[in-house]
Amino acid sequence: MGQRFNSGLSQADGPFQFIPTTWDQQMKRHGAKYGLQNANVKDPYASGVMAATYLQDNAKEYLSKHTKN
Repeated sequence: MGQRFNSGLSQADGPFQFIPTTWDQQMKRHGAKYGLQNANVKDPYASGVMAATYLQDNAKEYLSKHTKN
């Protein structure tokens, strides 16, 4: 029996529970850079890479707003 990543109660899917708009956004920003242009949200490797890039993007944005230069 395979892993089930979606509870059926939300649109979030995959190991890192991306909603479709966030997944599409991350794939447009970073998919080609990592050779994941056609990756599926349920692919654990692709989902992990996109989760890491999502965290990096958010950390950069947060730091740019909340640190002194």
